Amino acid sequence: MRNLLPAALIIGILLFPFASCQDMFTTSLASGLSRSGYGISSSTSVDDLISIIKGPYGGDSSVAREVMDALGTKTAAELNSLSTEDKTTILNAATDATVDTGKALDILKSYDSSTSDTDKLISDILNVFDTNVDLGAVDTLLANSDVQNSVPVDTLVFASVVVLADVATEVGEQTIKDIVADPSTIDNYSLTPEQKARVENVIAVSDVLVNSRAQEVTDMGTGLGFDLMELLPKVNTPNP
Repeated sequence: MRNLLPAALIIGILLFPFASCQDMFTTSLASGLSRSGYGISSSTSVDDLISIIKGPYGGDSSVAREVMDALGTKTAAELNSLSTEDKTTILNAATDATVDTGKALDILKSYDSSTSDTDKLISDILNVFDTNVDLGAVDTLLANSDVQNSVPVDTLVFASVVVLADVATEVGEQTIKDIVADPSTIDNYSLTPEQKARVENVIAVSDVLVNSRAQEVTDMGTGLGFDLMELLPKVNTPNP
């Protein structure tokens, strides 16, 4: 029995580099990005990019932007094969990369659906997003029905608003507000096929949340004190 402890220590020492090497790499890489702003290689694997997001620097907006840009080069197959947890991590990173969440929450908390102007709310929210980042990974994930049905509701809402804010920079804020108010009018606007597909992804997310995940939406609203669905396209609700 006295020989077991030294043997265990030797095994532990031998295994340590394999267990910690990747963590050391992703942490040091993210730290360097946070300090220098140097670009991250698009050849970095999806797993390493997700490790960076989950690491201590993942919440840094500059790091999140670098990671999202790199994720934008990945294929749909790579992204859609990820676990729900990792897909959620990527969508949350898109929010970290594009908006000061504190400012967005302050706007939402000041909104009263019974007295406030929804049109102004959407304008205020769209204007706090900085979408100068590659959102290709977000578009890919939001188009996935599994994502629409499994990722947490608040994550889906904020990721969807990121996309709407990005499209608004191309087609105009009013066009997006009009489509949010009545998604059936989408064909009335001169959207490119890509712009239309992106907005339709968001409409599909809204439809799933309203018609298939209504209780989760209600619970989220109760917990937050406001209804995040005010920010998404107004889809038809199921008949009682």
